[in-house]
Amino acid sequence: MANAAEAPPLNVGVKQYCNVVVGKAATPGGVSPELFKYCSSSEQDSLNHLVNAPVWQQHRTDAKFTFTPNAVNPYSSDLLMTWFSDANCDGDQTDIYGYSGTCDSAGYKIYPDSWWSTNISSAAGFAQCNWADFTNNARNFAEGFALPVSNLGQALNDNVGIIQVYNG
Repeated sequence: MANAAEAPPLNVGVKQYCNVVVGKAATPGGVSPELFKYCSSSEQDSLNHLVNAPVWQQHRTDAKFTFTPNAVNPYSSDLLMTWFSDANCDGDQTDIYGYSGTCDSAGYKIYPDSWWSTNISSAAGFAQCNWADFTNNARNFAEGFALPVSNLGQALNDNVGIIQVYNG
């Protein structure tokens, strides 16, 4: 459950809308766990699932993590950022929500799944999430951007392995 937003195209050529809820990392610098995700070719359907779905609550026991359903509505989470498959904040999109509130200076560390790691081209931030560090898939190049960013540039376009979104 560590990777966010597996979003293989349901219908090639049909725009996809995804919603993902992540929690705060259990340790400083750790990965933010994915608590919920749903994708649809209908924006309204995607939002309906977000409103009505339970979030999986992370529990730590003896250095192991377990997940149990939590009745708290994920839609009450704060919108952190949106990923887009095309430049200029267009194309398929995934909204990333923070179950533990909006961004602070630590923010949320998110590992995009295999589809998004080869398809992110632009991103927008919301509320206090005004900055993001993007690291490539090889983990040998990173660059920070004020959000929104309309183009991640040649080194990061369709090549993102880690995103740290925060208040900067």
